[in-house]
Amino acid sequence: MRYLKYSIFLIFLAGCVTIIDPEPEPRTEDFKFLPVYVVTASSQFNQLNFDKMVTATFEMQRWFQTATGGRTFEYLNEEEPFQVIFLEEELGYLASDWENHLVGGLIDQGYPINVEGVMSMIWVEGIDSLTSEQLTITNTGCEGNCGTSLLPIRTVLAGQWVPSDLGIPLHEIGHMLGLEHPVEESDLPLSVEEQPLLSSLMAPANIRTGQSNYEHGFLTTEKEILKNSPFMKYDIAIFQRYWTTNIINYPPLGPEPDPGFTYQMESSRVVRFSVSAPENHEFYWYFGDGTTSTEREPLHTYSSGTYSVTLMVTSPTNMSARVSEYVQVQ
Repeated sequence: MRYLKYSIFLIFLAGCVTIIDPEPEPRTEDFKFLPVYVVTASSQFNQLNFDKMVTATFEMQRWFQTATGGRTFEYLNEEEPFQVIFLEEELGYLASDWENHLVGGLIDQGYPINVEGVMSMIWVEGIDSLTSEQLTITNTGCEGNCGTSLLPIRTVLAGQWVPSDLGIPLHEIGHMLGLEHPVEESDLPLSVEEQPLLSSLMAPANIRTGQSNYEHGFLTTEKEILKNSPFMKYDIAIFQRYWTTNIINYPPLGPEPDPGFTYQMESSRVVRFSVSAPENHEFYWYFGDGTTSTEREPLHTYSSGTYSVTLMVTSPTNMSARVSEYVQVQ
């Protein structure tokens, strides 16, 4: 299933329907992400579900930063990133025409949905399981500069460990950012050389390998698209819990970079890190204390302790490698 510009996809569990999207509004914001929690007249605000949506969204922001080697999205409103919307309409009415009744209704009320420069993801309370009636709307109008996904709240109601069950919303964010399915079920069986395609986050879930998001990643060609997306920014400071995801150097587009690094104490608590990789590479540091850097040779201040520091280096052709070392600070 190729991802086409200037269209809205209604992605069912099997098959899709294409609808031409309306003319987008002029851009009002600088390429940011808007998570929305919708409560209908036939459902109730669920604090636990809302909290899980909040947690899941932050986890997805972290995951993208690690999987891309430093790039992720930022929120439309950093102080209040999550929009809660109560609607007078019942779920059945909205479900009869998601595009016009829900998405169109939100647009009519002035919410920045399908606005150029805004990527929105809408979770609807009251949808607890995935059936043929639950669908995802993804808009790639605005020449790739906006997008909207509509998802059942079930997609963030994981069991014990939220990040491992976020394949559906992560996958849909990837579509909004311009990524396609690299392989379809009809393409199976793959050759041995093509097997890495099944590790991509963008492979359809029914054929994707791996059980958790640590085992998924992006192809070299997918990282190039993400690198050029205005929504994926290289300087977002977030508290990071992910320090490893799957690196998929396929298709091979040159040699893997050397991620080796050394460090020295500048003072009792300040550490300077050095690398040998060329300056035209990209560097993503996880310092082991929840902080990160995209500088080539950063200085970092620690409290006393032992930290596992991880460096991911990405070449100009999007080949990546990662290494971890322990740093002890007195």
